Amino acid sequence: MAYKICKPLNNSVAPQYPVFNSNISPSVQNYVGTVPAAVGTASTCPEGQPFFNGMNCISCSLPLYFDFTTSACSTCPTSEKFDPATKKCILDASKVLYVSSLSGVSNYIGSPPNIPSTTDKKILGCPVDKPFSNK
Repeated sequence: MAYKICKPLNNSVAPQYPVFNSNISPSVQNYVGTVPAAVGTASTCPEGQPFFNGMNCISCSLPLYFDFTTSACSTCPTSEKFDPATKKCILDASKVLYVSSLSGVSNYIGSPPNIPSTTDKKILGCPVDKPFSNK
């Protein structure tokens, strides 16, 4: 299969995409990474699309966040949510099922409940200092 390559007309230089500065105001909290230094001659992205991805000004509404490392909107892993205060993905308690972690524990009677075979939650063992789950 032959591939074709697009070339500018008349051996001219291909047009460059415009450069914009991201518009990180106090209300914009859903991003991670270091905000690039402003380019003096560049315009600033509009407030409704505050992130520049290298080609366009875009918005990333929660649960999405803008990642300055990849210049794209990203999402947290399934059992996590984005925390605008820390600018990190943190464990989402509503998406986790804690099960009794009985390693090294002998003060219980009976068998621990079975882990459900079908669940959309992440299954974690309880911490050592609180080994029992009541769910």
